[in-house]
Amino acid sequence: MSTVTVAITTTGRPDFLRTALQSVQNQVGSPEIAEVLVSENKDDRRTEDVVREFPDLPIRYLFRQPTLPMLAHLFSTYRQARTPYVAILNDDDWWSAGHVADGLRALQADPGAVAYATASLFVVSESHNNPRWIDRSAAAWLLAGRPAWLTPWTLAPARMLALCWLYTPFHFSSLIARTEHLVPVLDELERENHHFHTIDRLVFARLALRGAFRYNPVANTFVRWHTGNWIKTQEARHVQEIVRSTVDAVHRMARERGWDPVEVWKESLSSMPAEVEVEVTARFLETFTTKDLARLGLSEFFRRRPPSTRRVALRSLAGSAKRLVLGA
Repeated sequence: MSTVTVAITTTGRPDFLRTALQSVQNQVGSPEIAEVLVSENKDDRRTEDVVREFPDLPIRYLFRQPTLPMLAHLFSTYRQARTPYVAILNDDDWWSAGHVADGLRALQADPGAVAYATASLFVVSESHNNPRWIDRSAAAWLLAGRPAWLTPWTLAPARMLALCWLYTPFHFSSLIARTEHLVPVLDELERENHHFHTIDRLVFARLALRGAFRYNPVANTFVRWHTGNWIKTQEARHVQEIVRSTVDAVHRMARERGWDPVEVWKESLSSMPAEVEVEVTARFLETFTTKDLARLGLSEFFRRRPPSTRRVALRSLAGSAKRLVLGA
């Protein structure tokens, strides 16, 4: 039985779209795919030519005229799903062959879970000093209860909110959600008119209010970190303002449910192994200053001075590879 809709929004990037669609065609879970929605929002008919290259996929092509604002484009595309699950894929990203099958298996095994996500492998040009890294944070590992690194984790709602309060825990292209929960979340966020840069984090947070998340720490979503990424075109101060407003929004969501992200973090940080302290400290300092940590009563958990951003990235990459090899 076909149970999932793949939703791909694209903006005049046919070469990127071709790779995304090839990864959909490669899915070992392809019989589960009822429909592939491809929505073009930059008045570029070349994407329609790419769609014709995949006659075996059940593609429904949407050509938006007039073009839509970004959030309206995303949300209106996702709302067209008529299946129990929606798998989101940005046009500049792609999946490994088991992504859909693994996600559906995890969700079907846990009826109380509202969504599934995975670690992501970020890929940039080969000329870059650090051309790839895995986005799989020890912060998520702590809040999941320090589970094994080769099995799916469960993130309970309050802990998921605490994670979203700190940072965006996984990439939008790794998300497979139950449609019955995703659509109401889109309605809620559209009324609130948030900035699109952190809308993925707010979708995750709103979904968490409805149930637990399943998370696969094995990277099977590939993300292009290219010059067209929005964050690379903005001033750091502007990005930080948007991030802090998102932190405040998630904090309000949690407090309305009687959850305090600071207390959730204190509980997990109290048993933090020394070997992940530097990485977790760096994660907190991406969002908060040292004065913020002192005000929140979190300073006592961070004794070690974090290294440079580059060293953190390299150490995280090495640590991720070690954990995958050893299953630590």
